[in-house]
Amino acid sequence: MVGLVGLGTATLCIGATIFSTSGTWCLIFLSLAYGGMTLQQPNVAAVALDIGRSHAGVIYGFGNTAAQAGGFISSIVFGYLVQHFGTYNAPLIPMVATLALGTFLWTRLDATREIFPPAEGPVGSAG
Repeated sequence: MVGLVGLGTATLCIGATIFSTSGTWCLIFLSLAYGGMTLQQPNVAAVALDIGRSHAGVIYGFGNTAAQAGGFISSIVFGYLVQHFGTYNAPLIPMVATLALGTFLWTRLDATREIFPPAEGPVGSAG
């Protein structure tokens, strides 16, 4: 629920930033969006532990790598979109779409279901 509320808030606030005509409101909406994104981050680690169990590092590492790659690519694409469309609102539209997708994916997550099924018998046993 925390991830859903966090990313949902970020989605709405970035969307509101697009329609904002005041610099003050733009700053408020962007700050609230950042707050929403950081609200859900601690739960990412908890969910990685819940669904990964003994493979939680793989889950968390994959998520962190994907986030860093997305951040790198979006920082480059952001500049190109601003240059091409001549407005800072243009790159916010894919951000809203990505945040909305993330919000939706939080609704589909079942932290009680492990990704990797438990192994039969003791770990490392022969035959």
